[in-house]
Amino acid sequence: MAFSLSTLKHVIQPQVGIELGTQMTRVSVPGKGVVLTTATAIVAHEVEKKVVLYGDDAREMLGKIAVPLQLYLPVRDGQLVDDHRAVQFVRHCFH
Repeated sequence: MAFSLSTLKHVIQPQVGIELGTQMTRVSVPGKGVVLTTATAIVAHEVEKKVVLYGDDAREMLGKIAVPLQLYLPVRDGQLVDDHRAVQFVRHCFH
C-alpha cells in the first residue's frame, strides 16, 4: 500500500497539524497549539497481529523486548519507511 495524504484523510480531523518526525510526533490544533508530543514508535505482538504499545511507552521498550514482540519505527532519517505502521500510529493519536 502506497502512503499518501488521502490515506490519512479518513484518520485525521480537519484543521489539525501533524509533524511525523523520525524521533517525535507532534499534533497541533489551531487555537490550542501543540496538544500531543510523543515518540514515533509502535510495539506489536507478531503472533496476535496487534499493536500493544504506542509512542513514548513503545520507545521505552527499545532493547528490552523479546519475541513475539517487535518494535517498529515507521520514520527513519526523515523518510517514511513503514506506511502501514505509520497509519496505525496516526490513528492511535486521534483516538
